[in-house]
Amino acid sequence: MRTSIIAVLLVCATASFVFARSGQRVSPTTATLLSAVLPGAGQFYAHDDQKAGLFMGVYVGSLSLALAYGPQAFEKVKHEGEEFADLEDTGSKNTLKTIVYGCYVVAAGTWLWSVLDAPVTARRYNANIVQVHPIISPDRSFAGLSVRVKLR
Repeated sequence: MRTSIIAVLLVCATASFVFARSGQRVSPTTATLLSAVLPGAGQFYAHDDQKAGLFMGVYVGSLSLALAYGPQAFEKVKHEGEEFADLEDTGSKNTLKTIVYGCYVVAAGTWLWSVLDAPVTARRYNANIVQVHPIISPDRSFAGLSVRVKLR
C-alpha cells in the first residue's frame, strides 16, 4: 500500500515537471487538478517552485508521521478479565493518537490550501508573461502601447 502511494506521488510530480517547463501559459484548471492529486504539484506547474516545495514537504511529512505512528497508537491491548481496562490507558497511546490526528489535520489543511491557491498562482504567472503598458509622449503627439513578453 505504501509503495503504491509513493509511486503515484512520484508519477504526479514527474508529470507536473514535464508540463510545467513548456514555457507557455498555464491553465488554472490544470493547476487545480494537479494540486488536488498532490499538494504543490499545481504550484510547481505554475512555476512557483518554493511554494510547491513547501506544500509537498508539509503534506508528505505530516502523512509520513501519521503512517509511522498510526499502528502504534491504535493497536489493541487486551487485558483478560477486565471489562474497562482500556479506560485506564492514559499514557503514551493517547499522546500518539493526538500526534496522528494532528498530522491528519495538518495534511488535510495543506491539501485544501494547495487546491485553493493553485489557480491563483497560475493566474499570477499568466499575468506576468505578457504585460501591456500605455505610452504617451510628453508633448502628447504620440500615444501607443508597450508590450513586454517574458520568455522563460
